[in-house]
Amino acid sequence: PDVEFLKIVPNVLDGLELELDFVTEGKNAEQCARDLAHLDFLVVPKVHWDLSSRRILTMEYAEGVNLVDVPQLRSAGFDLGDIMRKLVRVFGEQVFNTGHVHSDPHPGNILVRKNQNGKTEVVLIDHGLYERLSPTLRQAFAAFWHSVIIEDDATVQRSGQEMGLAHPDIFATILFFKAYGKMKKFGFGGGSHRVPSDLSEEERKEMEEVRSMGHEMFNSLPKQLGLVIRNIRLTQGINLSFGIPVNRTRLMAEIAVKYSHRDNDLWTSIKQRMKFEWHFLYLDVRNRLLEWAAWVYSLWTRNQTKDGDRTDLTQAVAFLRA
Repeated sequence: PDVEFLKIVPNVLDGLELELDFVTEGKNAEQCARDLAHLDFLVVPKVHWDLSSRRILTMEYAEGVNLVDVPQLRSAGFDLGDIMRKLVRVFGEQVFNTGHVHSDPHPGNILVRKNQNGKTEVVLIDHGLYERLSPTLRQAFAAFWHSVIIEDDATVQRSGQEMGLAHPDIFATILFFKAYGKMKKFGFGGGSHRVPSDLSEEERKEMEEVRSMGHEMFNSLPKQLGLVIRNIRLTQGINLSFGIPVNRTRLMAEIAVKYSHRDNDLWTSIKQRMKFEWHFLYLDVRNRLLEWAAWVYSLWTRNQTKDGDRTDLTQAVAFLRA
């Protein structure tokens, strides 16, 4: 009851109205093509305006395999890691640089094909639903994303305030499925997990505080970020369906760091980049150890419990890595 869900209704209705206007969709497609013209692997079908109107959209026919059919992608010889790197590059550029973000990139709206040189091209279709981020918001979001990764709390708090967020720590925890900052003390994203009946009175008050803070954070969330987060989650889902061939969070962070510190001096930029690389070296080692521990645990439980009773941690590790 404390969450103002009705605040998102006008944005949703606006989106539905725009999706039914094919002139808008055609213009979105053309802007996407212009914005990302430097990505030679991206194909946006051309619009035939002489055969289009608000009710009819005629575009160039583009062949390809959509990302729903993973077995077909593999049998056709596509490198799933290469596809994911290109997808993250496309959407990372939109979120952190151009601010014109495709908001419905589900697997059926993305095709892949080989060009004459045998290189993989990504065909992006269905441009009806887009979100637009102001330069201030997208640069703040870029700074927020990469600062959470390297745990630069001062920048996390500052960029969170620039986005108008109440309680940036909670947003970071939700965005990355990992406890950040003050959320760690509440046991989110790791540590001990206890049922409410086991909590002391003080701990119950802390949980109520978290609930209240969560409502405040949601109510402060810029409405433009709603569809952007949808884009991020759909991309995460594709990576998961592919078997997580790439570290999506890191690839996004590499794009974010490029666009979040345009005004810094050279030495500051170098220090930030060194901190960024060191942090991801640590994460790579940690993820390998988690995978090894999950594999060992699965072997142990296979011998200790009946089939169907054992806990498989590999899926949980995979989800966190996606």
